[in-house]
Amino acid sequence: MQTSKLFEKALVEPASDQGADSLCLVSGYATATMAQEHIRSLAEKGIQASINVIVGMVKKDGIEKAQHLEMVKLARNKQSKCQFSCRYILQNEPVHAKVYVWLKESKPLVAFSGSANYTLTGFKSSQIEVLNETDPKKSYSFYQKLYEISEDCNDPSINSMNIFREPTRLNQPDKIYKAVTLSLLTKSGEIHKGGGLNWGQRKGREPNQAYIPIHSPVNKTRFFPLKTRFAVLTDDGESFIFIRAQDDGKALHSPDDNSIIGRYFRSRIGVEDGAFVHRTDLKNYGRTDVTFTKFNDETYYMDFSVPFRHLQSL
Repeated sequence: MQTSKLFEKALVEPASDQGADSLCLVSGYATATMAQEHIRSLAEKGIQASINVIVGMVKKDGIEKAQHLEMVKLARNKQSKCQFSCRYILQNEPVHAKVYVWLKESKPLVAFSGSANYTLTGFKSSQIEVLNETDPKKSYSFYQKLYEISEDCNDPSINSMNIFREPTRLNQPDKIYKAVTLSLLTKSGEIHKGGGLNWGQRKGREPNQAYIPIHSPVNKTRFFPLKTRFAVLTDDGESFIFIRAQDDGKALHSPDDNSIIGRYFRSRIGVEDGAFVHRTDLKNYGRTDVTFTKFNDETYYMDFSVPFRHLQSL
């Protein structure tokens, strides 16, 4: 019975120590943030492997749209050394099982089953989870049967299904979410000259590079997880992966490309790609801050919409 270092023992060592080249897994719940962390860990060790996920509880409990959109991005990224695919159980009975089976040259090599979902909470948090080694052939047969009745996350019809846990639930009185507002300006209310949205406006940097500062007292609340990726859905339907970084976790970055945030905000406020962002650009747009709402440690909602009263004044 494995109760510690589950990430390394079940998700890394079969590939690094035994030469496994493909992971086929079934998990009641799964997140793109977990998949990104897994892919990053394998890539750091020079491992090329495919990761194939079946999420079993989507029909019953839904999935955060940010996580779904990021799953789709991972599945469409053919440049990654670790190829990724994701499927949902949507038409049959929900599947709460967690089974991880590694293959080597298409043959089942080693498998694990237990309590850990394919999420950062399941593999990276302090809560106790259990995984046991189990029969790899039977595990792979179980995966194959579910594969036949599952739907590819890339299927366009999924977008019209009622499976997403949308931000509209924020208005339900029986569901309370925590929220914070972060200023895009300095503490004195000025635009950052070489930081924030203008982080890249320094010699030798890509000009779109940017971060969202986390000023005190928000920084002291640990509202955002520290050094752990999380998915963000925006009010205009975009999705990103963010991470809290810098000294004391005082900024939000887009970890794979620090220019992603800068391009997004420049596009929203109508500033040319790569251009310096002025305080007046934000003022003319109608906001100098963004509001984050927390669904859980892996999923957030970011609102940069313009207040209606500002639109009326234009």
